[in-house]
Amino acid sequence: MHKLILTFLLATGLCFATWGQTNCIPSTTKSNICAGIDVGARGIKPVVIQINPSTANNKLVELRRISKDLKADNSFDLLRDTSSTMLDCAARHIAKFVDVFQGPLYNVASDRIFVVLSSGLVGGMRGQEKRLALFKQKIKEYSGVDVRELTEKDEGELTVRSVTSDDDLKKAKIHVLDIGSGSIKGGYQEDDDYINQFSAIVGVRLLGVKLDSIATAQSLSYDNPDHRYILAKAARAYFKSNFLDAGKPLDVTKNVTDGVCWAGGIVYVFTTWFKPEDIANGRKYITFRFDDIDYFFQKVISSKNTDELFKNSPQLEEGMTRASKEFFYDAKKVISRDAEMIAGAAILKELGDKYRAMGVKENVFNAELLFGWIKYYMYWRVR
Repeated sequence: MHKLILTFLLATGLCFATWGQTNCIPSTTKSNICAGIDVGARGIKPVVIQINPSTANNKLVELRRISKDLKADNSFDLLRDTSSTMLDCAARHIAKFVDVFQGPLYNVASDRIFVVLSSGLVGGMRGQEKRLALFKQKIKEYSGVDVRELTEKDEGELTVRSVTSDDDLKKAKIHVLDIGSGSIKGGYQEDDDYINQFSAIVGVRLLGVKLDSIATAQSLSYDNPDHRYILAKAARAYFKSNFLDAGKPLDVTKNVTDGVCWAGGIVYVFTTWFKPEDIANGRKYITFRFDDIDYFFQKVISSKNTDELFKNSPQLEEGMTRASKEFFYDAKKVISRDAEMIAGAAILKELGDKYRAMGVKENVFNAELLFGWIKYYMYWRVR
């Protein structure tokens, strides 16, 4: 086991037993039980946690997930469809989760329920402030819960803190990077106990929209491998020049790092495509090489469409049959459009090349980040 993974696992064992389950649901409300909903650009993630402070160290805390029957719902694409009908449907869906939180199964106190719009959703709807205000109004009307928004900076810090404890993160010297549909955010811990973030309002969904416009303007087709190569090259160039070059929002060269902890929808698709058996067996951390990213990128380009990409991965189909229902769901539901698959693969490739040039050796996919920042957000609000 690599040194970096050991560091992660030790920290996680102390602080964030995210996937631990329990049947001991409280019969009455308790102040250490919180519930939250992460409303992202594509999907709604509900979670109920139990906050257990350490008796030995007041800086350590265990955020234990106890909502074993609540699943993330990725059927809402709130950046693609911002119609009143879609917003109303999503708001009612959120209200149903709130009812479950307050019901006899969990008995969460009303002041311990949080609905948070992710930075990717908020950033992706810039210019549609009236739509966003209408969405928040509908959620409040149906659920009775005030809706909060996160900035990229706030979510970046929460994402970093959700991986491990402050002390262990400093020792590991890692970057944490979340590639979402509407934004990319992350950061690292510095020696002075300060979380340094980098973020940008660009993501798989938004870069995919850019590719759609290029495809239309140049009469390119996604089912033509030669055209897919042209689009992937355009996506890489656009991402690099606008977001990754020196001085840009994603200046990941700010600090020397021993490794990268990756998260986000496209990372999930990549890791399940490449090593599904690890997730099927419940592993929280999956290590991979930059060569694996290169291989995935080439497969995305050479496949005629997303369905073919998955058919070309028999190990994925095998892994899906053995996967636990708790975590592993159909990766094709996360990113299904060819434009977004190409965009995501291009982002992974450019970031991978950048980190490889920095001499980074360790790459880790962290399953805990599926509900990571929303868990730490709740702790941050009630501590």
